Amino acid sequence: MSESDNTQAPAQNRRPKRRRRKPRKSQSRNTSGWSLKQFQVEPVAGRWRFHDFDLPNPLMRAIQAEGFEYCTPIQAEALMHTLLGGDVVGKAQTGTGKTAAFLISMLAYFLEEEAPD
Repeated sequence: MSESDNTQAPAQNRRPKRRRRKPRKSQSRNTSGWSLKQFQVEPVAGRWRFHDFDLPNPLMRAIQAEGFEYCTPIQAEALMHTLLGGDVVGKAQTGTGKTAAFLISMLAYFLEEEAPD
């Protein structure tokens, strides 16, 4: 076998182009007609509602869409500090909403801050 047989043309060495998927038609959630009045949660002694934290409307809409009404104890304690810019270290069982509290704080920050110039 000669050396020329082992070398392939550059076009043959290239990987095939990856086909890009067509973007899905957006399944946008229409929040323009939504108001906080549509998400009523009665106050309960000893429990914190998401309403108690003055969260942005798009975030409240998402919380309502997921069916949440009251914070878990770890969420309430974390949100009290993180929404004011504080740091939190917490320990709780799996499934108590620690990650949700973290994300709610982050999303609230980004929704309330002005975009940089």
